[in-house]
Amino acid sequence: MLKRLNEALPGLLLGIIIYGALFQVIGVWFVQEKLLYSTGLWIGIGCAVFMAVHMAVSIEDAVSLGTEDGAKKKTIASAMFRYVIVLLVFVVMEFFNLGMLLPAFFGVLGLKASAYMQPLFYRLSKKKDHYDEASASGEDHMMNNE
Repeated sequence: MLKRLNEALPGLLLGIIIYGALFQVIGVWFVQEKLLYSTGLWIGIGCAVFMAVHMAVSIEDAVSLGTEDGAKKKTIASAMFRYVIVLLVFVVMEFFNLGMLLPAFFGVLGLKASAYMQPLFYRLSKKKDHYDEASASGEDHMMNNE
C-alpha cells in the first residue's frame, strides 16, 4: 500500500525506524532518565513517520490538482499543517512530561537522516535508479545541449 502511494516511502520509513533504533541503543547509555529519553525519542520518531506519510499524500494530492497555483498552495498548506502538528505534539509532551524534548527533536530529524540515506539504501539493495543507468552508459545527460 505504501509503495502505491510513493515508491520511496517504504524505504524512507525503514530508514526512520533504523535511525530511531540506533539513537535508542546509543543514547540510552548517556542519560539518567532512560524512560523519558525513550518516550521522547519514539514520540519524535512517530512524528517523523507521520510527516513522511503526510508528505507523500500531500504531494500526490498537489500533483493531481493540475494547476501550478493550486499545487503550490496545497503544498504550502500541507507543510504548515505538519509543522503545527509537530509543534502541538511537543507542547503536549512537555506539558504532561511525557518525554524529553531534545530526543524528540532528534527523532523528528530521523526524517532528514533517512532521506539523505536513501541513495545508500538503494545501492545496498542493488536497485538501479536513473542516475546509475546514465553513468553506466557513459553519457552526461546534464551537459547534452546540442
